[in-house]
Amino acid sequence: MFWDLTKAKRLYRQTGHHQPLYALAVHSDGSLIFTGDTKGKGMVWDLRTGKSILPIVGHKDGILGCDFAPNGFMLATSSEDNTVRVWEKKKKSNMVNIPAHTKLITDVRFDSTGSVIASVSHDATMKIWHGHNFNLLKNYRAHESKISSLAISRNHIATTTLDRKWTLWDRVSPKPAKI
Repeated sequence: MFWDLTKAKRLYRQTGHHQPLYALAVHSDGSLIFTGDTKGKGMVWDLRTGKSILPIVGHKDGILGCDFAPNGFMLATSSEDNTVRVWEKKKKSNMVNIPAHTKLITDVRFDSTGSVIASVSHDATMKIWHGHNFNLLKNYRAHESKISSLAISRNHIATTTLDRKWTLWDRVSPKPAKI
């Protein structure tokens, strides 16, 4: 569902997937939403019309994480199939398929400039990828437990785990940040 918070009114209640939804991202200009389901199908929705405008097909298993690039032209998805895929909106195609982790990838995020993409996984690692050529920049053995989510700010990356812990990382070093 999509809500107008100022009026406390539901704008859309969309259907179109045949499997439970797990991933959701809103485009930076607010015109599009991406949804990903547990069978690996994604859809880009136009919020002006409420209609699906682009099916995203390619993951072999469920889509667990997603994020639009800040420039709005790319979308990254992460999956139970251990891959990160980057999609180009204008060409309506999969730009790159990154065999990123050894276990399912729970989350993927662009930084605010689009220069890096971070992914986290049940293999307890966090990986940082170049946002344009998609080469691996850093590989962190981040936790002792499965990593469930991440967030990126200008100076930090935060991760959460299934063992009820969270860590704040300096973006410039592989060590946890001093709080």
